[in-house]
Amino acid sequence: MPQKIPHSGQMPLKSEKNLHRRPSSASRLTISKPRSPYHSLRHVPIKTMTSPDVTPEPLNSEASILTASSSTANVAVKPWSMAYSAVVDRGLKGKALRGSIWTLVGYGGAQVLRLLSNLVLTRLLVPEAFGLMALVGVFMQGLAMFSDIGIGPSIIQNKRGDELAFLNTAWTIQVIRGFFLWLGSCVLAYPVAVIYGELSLLYLLPVAGLAAIISGFSPTKIFTANRHLALARLTAIDLGSQVLTLAVTVGFAWAFNNVWALVVGSLVGTLIKLSLSFIAIEGPGNRFHWDASASHELIHFGKWLFFASICGFIVDQVDKVILGHSLTAAELGVYGVGSLMGLVPMLLTFAISSKVLFPIYRAKIPTMLSTDRSSIFKAKAILNLGFLGLSSVFVLGGPVVIALLYDKRYAGAGVIASLVCACSFPRHLCVVNDCAFLAIGKSRVFAIVVFVSAISQLMATLIGVAFWGIGGVVLATAVGPTISYVVIISQIRHLGIWFKGWDLLMLFLSIATCSLGFWLHGDAISGLFVP
Repeated sequence: MPQKIPHSGQMPLKSEKNLHRRPSSASRLTISKPRSPYHSLRHVPIKTMTSPDVTPEPLNSEASILTASSSTANVAVKPWSMAYSAVVDRGLKGKALRGSIWTLVGYGGAQVLRLLSNLVLTRLLVPEAFGLMALVGVFMQGLAMFSDIGIGPSIIQNKRGDELAFLNTAWTIQVIRGFFLWLGSCVLAYPVAVIYGELSLLYLLPVAGLAAIISGFSPTKIFTANRHLALARLTAIDLGSQVLTLAVTVGFAWAFNNVWALVVGSLVGTLIKLSLSFIAIEGPGNRFHWDASASHELIHFGKWLFFASICGFIVDQVDKVILGHSLTAAELGVYGVGSLMGLVPMLLTFAISSKVLFPIYRAKIPTMLSTDRSSIFKAKAILNLGFLGLSSVFVLGGPVVIALLYDKRYAGAGVIASLVCACSFPRHLCVVNDCAFLAIGKSRVFAIVVFVSAISQLMATLIGVAFWGIGGVVLATAVGPTISYVVIISQIRHLGIWFKGWDLLMLFLSIATCSLGFWLHGDAISGLFVP
């Protein structure tokens, strides 16, 4: 007979009462799903809970509860917890797949509309109009990036991203920022007009700056939908607003035949997108509100993004800022068309990384398992191969694409598109990896990566334009990302999301593609390397 265990007059615990009872064959083979994670913990023997090979952790989340249950209740809980995790993982995979499809649909539709817009507007407007609009875009983007504290990434990443007080505080900051951006455009108008010798910029910049006020009222429901990979309506809003914007811009271009058609069309498009966002996206609206703890979290996370945005402006726009001094407005317009065409694959990378990879990293990295690593590899591999295939079209056939789509005034944009696309390979590898830092809250590391890229690219651009002209400026866009990629590797190795062999294969294939492109268009490309 087993020895009785005294309980000082208390009733025996259920787990101790059955501690010495041999389970029947039926109980050994039948596993019933517990009513909740907490229910399973109530049936764990005390001796097992205090076993020296189990490290106790605070049960402050469902994930930690499942981990504790699976490691302590070996027979009764582990199969259920594994099944639960598999269901969650399949749910995330399904969301990621649907998000990728909608992102591709949105991106493909946006590029078709952008191409259609360019084809129509380049026949209604002169290249000088696109050159002036490029300068307006440079300084408006500069104002936006010099005041960016990462409202969107903060909402997507933060654990309070679904709380109304947090969202309203973020929206309040966003609205205030929009008014300051417009005031900045008014202040910059006169000096920019004088520096570039274009008095029309004195009026174009303040009017274009009104778009910052309009977009400042955009609802945070946009970021919440992105947070949960609900991208169908976001895609519909983007495409719908672009269609209406195209119609309005073409109408103004036909009526006025000058750069104001582009400015007014941009304003109307921003207003249309704002209206559709309020109407089409489900969720509570925003109101002015200030929560001290929420503002602290937003600013704490965003202070490094603010610094990173300043550096990002250098990475994105330093070529146009420098070339604006040496090229005429018409030549800058041709360069802008070629550069935009060559960046089509890179823009796809940005879209999928921010809307799909970012949420995947946020969900997978904190509790990294072997299956999570496999999922991340598959997502990155598909994005890498898609980029390589699409970029090969522009590297090898850029001049042909431009010749088919545009008139002879833009013939020089073809070789620019090929060179720009060839130099975007290193940046692609950086973008698919560095968004992981923001996903896990390491905005400081992200800022350091962008800073290294910005300083390297700025120095390379100044040297390139002095010795090799336009070709040197374009080639410099590959220098910064190449150096910052080394920094990224040193930081993501311990996260388990760097796949050395695969990245080396992508590097080899990209070098082979670029070499073939330079061999096909060598004479035309060499003509760009003239100081």
